[in-house]
Amino acid sequence: NDYLSKHDLKAEDTPVLYIFNGKGDSLENELCTSAVSMYNRLISRGYDESKITLVVEDAFSHNEAYWRIIFPDMVDWIMGL
Repeated sequence: NDYLSKHDLKAEDTPVLYIFNGKGDSLENELCTSAVSMYNRLISRGYDESKITLVVEDAFSHNEAYWRIIFPDMVDWIMGL
């Protein structure tokens, strides 16, 4: 919250954020709580909703095979902005 309060989250030059998390293993479940919290906190502080997305895939575990699957969707989302 301290960091977020020092930055203008409504500025035109805020970065595009694609937040991805799985829930298919214990590590991903643990990380997912923080990812969802971070997304909600950014939105509540005025982050441009067209520049941020959160994707949660229940079956995806924490490994490169799943990241490879989601990568094309991430690129499509970014390129569509």
